[in-house]
Amino acid sequence: SGNKKTGLIGLFFLLIHTLRRQCLLIGKSVNLLYQRHDFFQKCFSVIKDRARVHGVGVGSFRLMPKYPWYSVDSTTWVITALNGSILIPVQGSKSEVREVRAVGRRATEGSALAVAKLGGLARGYLSNYLSGLKLTIDDVCNKDSARLLVNIHAMHEAAHSAGIAHLFF
Repeated sequence: SGNKKTGLIGLFFLLIHTLRRQCLLIGKSVNLLYQRHDFFQKCFSVIKDRARVHGVGVGSFRLMPKYPWYSVDSTTWVITALNGSILIPVQGSKSEVREVRAVGRRATEGSALAVAKLGGLARGYLSNYLSGLKLTIDDVCNKDSARLLVNIHAMHEAAHSAGIAHLFF
């Protein structure tokens, strides 16, 4: 287990070293989306098209298409899945995504968008989308691995439609 952990840490640092030689790394740990927009706007106004830019921790579906990222990395897909939600593209869009609660307390209470509360058309769209991934609604409601797969797919599609060359998970 120790060697596996050391290997992953080494792989992470190799990735960062490679990116640093070829890209500028920018990121900002700010939860308020408008502050992140201001920060990235300032960065890109200085960088312009002089360098490739890697967005550290850029998993926001609003931020990915807004700036000319070369690559981004994100943990959005795993955090969302392990908290019981899936990321589903809005019908007719690959870049606009909605978080849908699949499991947990909020899946049946409050105003959260949840699988259990979807109407017939929305449930049909979700079922169709999942069948393209060889999954069912029951799978995403009962298995972390199914939610992880759905979220990886949604992140990949959003990054691709935003023109991002590389998405690191």
